[in-house]
Amino acid sequence: DILLPLAMRKGQNGIAKSILSEVNKIEQDLYRLRAMLATEGKKIKDPNVIHQFLPKILDSTERMSRAAMDIHQDMAHFYGRFHSSGDDSGGPPPPTRKMPDGWEPTYHRSAGYDKKGEQWRLIKTGIDTARKYLGSYGELTIFIVGGKDTEANLKALRPMCGEKDHIIKMAESDQGDAYVCGAVDEGRGMVFCNTHKFAVHGFNDHKLQTPDYVCTRGIHEYFHVYQGCYLEESATWLEEGSAEFLAFYLGGCNKWNVLKTFEKQMMFHMEEAQKWRRRNEGMTIEHMEDIEKADFKAKGGYRELAYDAGAWAVAFAIGQSGKSVRHFYSEFFPLIKHRKSWKKALKEYTKLSSLQDFYFMFEMFMKMDAKEHRKLLDQIVQREGK
Repeated sequence: DILLPLAMRKGQNGIAKSILSEVNKIEQDLYRLRAMLATEGKKIKDPNVIHQFLPKILDSTERMSRAAMDIHQDMAHFYGRFHSSGDDSGGPPPPTRKMPDGWEPTYHRSAGYDKKGEQWRLIKTGIDTARKYLGSYGELTIFIVGGKDTEANLKALRPMCGEKDHIIKMAESDQGDAYVCGAVDEGRGMVFCNTHKFAVHGFNDHKLQTPDYVCTRGIHEYFHVYQGCYLEESATWLEEGSAEFLAFYLGGCNKWNVLKTFEKQMMFHMEEAQKWRRRNEGMTIEHMEDIEKADFKAKGGYRELAYDAGAWAVAFAIGQSGKSVRHFYSEFFPLIKHRKSWKKALKEYTKLSSLQDFYFMFEMFMKMDAKEHRKLLDQIVQREGK
């Protein structure tokens, strides 16, 4: 039998990203194994070996596939917690709203973590930069926790409604994460856990994280608070892609990106998306409209389709519109609310005849060379300066 590692069994580990990483490895091994059986298996001369060998392997891989699918379904709910429920009641969180001048978010920091306040300053700098660009939206309560001081972490999380065990387990396991939820009395909650250990996608080593990278995560998460004022339903790739694009854009303006400039960071994530797409032919952002309904293969590329390719889809939409980055964020999302449909708004904003046209045109763009990709970024930057 092929057994999943203990840490991956359902209910045994709340560290969703670690589990998802393991499942991705299983998925890749699974595809490689099946490809090997389809080709190398034919070369085995003794047919008895095939009869004994192939059914067992195929049965095991099918069971592995089903087990991985179960975990991916769990992860879909984990990653979609803000979009689908946001709190333990199962109901969607209420919309956020534009806040008056002088309003400030509320911060709750664990006394046992980040004692010098370095992580708090980085997070606040990112959030304040996003607020200046997008406007102030709330109510917003921000929780900064980490480390093994459970009592201090629980005290910081006291204003949060519902279950806190998964956050405590994450803190104690030294895993870094950040997300937005509805688990507060009013508005949104924003959780930052062990931000000093944030892994940088693609580098797979938190030691390569630049301290200012944390600022970009504050920008990313604050966008999800902003979107709460305008989006009741949207595409996963559009939500995460918009958050990531803004983080890279403002991160580039302030040299906070791991690769410093906006262009270099975007090109790196184009590479990441393309590497995954080459291994998974035919998979596009269209398969990532809803992470909870996405198939097994698409879930395996959650990061590459929703975040990496999603950020480039946003860049493409801005390019098609002929407008600036600021115009996209200030006008496109209110347009979604006005049209009551992200699909109608995207079609109107990009001046294309249908959503399918957008997907087709974007795929053609993705297949162009790096020179054309850089050209689009350059046009966007120049347009913003006018």
